[in-house]
Amino acid sequence: MQNLIPLKQEEESATASRSFYEINITTYHRFFFINAAGTYFIIDSVLSDIRNRYLEAMEESVNDTSGILASLVATDPSGTPDTELLGNILQRAKNRKLEAQIYGLKKNGIELEVYVTDRSGIVVYDSTGKNIGRDYSKWNDVLLTLKGKYGARSTKEDPNDPQTSTMYIASPIYNKSNITGSLTVSKKKHVVDPLIDVAKEKAIRGIPFIAGITILLGVFISFFITYPVRKLTNYIKDISNGFRTPFPELGNTEVKTMGLAFENLREQLEGKRYIESYVQSLTHELKSPLTSIRASCELIIEESRDNQSTKLLHNIYKEASRMNDIIERLLTLARIENKKELSNLELISTDDLLSEVYDIMEPSFKEKSIHLSIQSEKSVPLLCERFLIVHALTNILENARDFSPDHAIITLKILVENQKVFFRVEDEGTGIPEFALDKVFERFYSLSRPDTGRKSSGLGLAFAREAILLHQGEILIKNRTDRSGTICEFFLKAHNSLT
Repeated sequence: MQNLIPLKQEEESATASRSFYEINITTYHRFFFINAAGTYFIIDSVLSDIRNRYLEAMEESVNDTSGILASLVATDPSGTPDTELLGNILQRAKNRKLEAQIYGLKKNGIELEVYVTDRSGIVVYDSTGKNIGRDYSKWNDVLLTLKGKYGARSTKEDPNDPQTSTMYIASPIYNKSNITGSLTVSKKKHVVDPLIDVAKEKAIRGIPFIAGITILLGVFISFFITYPVRKLTNYIKDISNGFRTPFPELGNTEVKTMGLAFENLREQLEGKRYIESYVQSLTHELKSPLTSIRASCELIIEESRDNQSTKLLHNIYKEASRMNDIIERLLTLARIENKKELSNLELISTDDLLSEVYDIMEPSFKEKSIHLSIQSEKSVPLLCERFLIVHALTNILENARDFSPDHAIITLKILVENQKVFFRVEDEGTGIPEFALDKVFERFYSLSRPDTGRKSSGLGLAFAREAILLHQGEILIKNRTDRSGTICEFFLKAHNSLT
C-alpha cells in the first residue's frame, strides 16, 4: 500500500513528460510547416519578380540611351530630323570589335537598334535599313512621344515566341522648343536572360542556407519559449500532488508573469479554502451544543413557575435559535460558494415559484401587517434549482420586510424581456445609505433594523447573489427615486420553451 502513492506520482510525472514532449513535437512540426510555406512563398515571389526587376533596369538604361541619341539629331530647315551624324556614329559603333564579360553575359557587339521618325510619324532613319518610309504614328512609342509624353512599347515579332519580345523606348527630337520628331531605341529582352539565370541560380543555392538558419533560429526560439513553460507545468504538477516545491526561475518572460499570477491565485484559493474549512468545522462544532441548549431551555420552561426565570429562558432559547439560524445560513452559503455548476435542475413555472415564496413569507408579513403585492403578466417556465431560487427570493423579501414599517406595501413584479425573466422587489423602507450600496452583498455585512436596532447575520443577500450568479444571472440593489425605499432586481434566463 505504501508504494501506491509514489507509483501514481511517477505515472503522473511520466504522463506530464509525454504531454510536454508531444507539445514540443507539435510546436516544432507547426513551425517547420509554417517556415517551409513562408520560405516557399518568399522564394517563389523573388524568383517570379527577378525578370521584371531586370527589365525595369534595362528600360531605364535604354531610356537614357534614347535621350542621349535624340540630342545628337539636328533638324534641317524643312523641319525634318537630320540623321546623317547619328547614322555615322551608329555605323562606327557596330563596326567596332567588342568583347565584354558582364557577369554571366558575354557581349560581342552592340545589340541596340534605332529608328527616327518625323513629326508625322514617318520613319526617316532605321539602323537596320528595313523600315524607312513606314508610318509608325500609331505605335505607342512614337504616338506618345510626339504628344510630349513618355513613349514606350513592348512587341513580339513572333506572337507565339516570348524570346522575340523587344523593348522600344522613344525620346523627342527638338528644334528649339518644338518637337520635330522622335527617336526610338529598341533592344531584345532575351539579352538579359543569362543575367536572370545567374540571379535565379544564386537565389536557389541560397535557399537551403536560409531555410537552415531559419529552422535553427525557430528551434532555438521554440525551446526558449517552451522551456519555461515546461518548468511552470512541472511546478503546477508538483503543487497538485501536494509537494512543497519552490517557485521556479522563469526569467523575465511572459511565462513568469503568468506563473506569478497563478501563484497569487493559488495563495488566495488556499487561504479561502482554509477559511471555508475552518468555518465549516466551527459551525458544525457549534450546532451540537446549541441544539442541547435549546432542548434544555424547552424542558426547563415547561417546568418553571418563576416568571422572571421563564423570561430569561425564553431569551436564551431565542438567541440560541438565532445562532442556529446563522449557522445554517453559513453552511448553506458555504455549500453554494463551493458549487461549480448547477446540479438539481428542474423546470418550474414562475406561478409555482411565487406561490411557494408567498406561503413561506405570509406569516412573517402578517406580523407586521405588511401587504405583499405580486404582479405578473403571465406564467413563464424557468430551468433552475428550485431550492436556490426560492431561498434567494425569500432572503430578498425578508430584507425588504425588516426595513419596511408596519402596514407598508412590498411589491414583487415579474417582467419578461429578451428571453430573460426579471424579478423586481420594491419596498417602502428607509432606503440604504450611499456608503453601504456597494457592500450589501458582502458576507456578514448588515445594517441596523429601524424598528429593533439589531443587525441580521449579513448572509441573506450574499446567498441571493451567489445563487443568481450560479444561474448565469445578475442582481443589483438601489434606492427608489419616487419615494423612500429600495429596489432589488435580478434576472434569470427563460427556458427555451418560452415563445
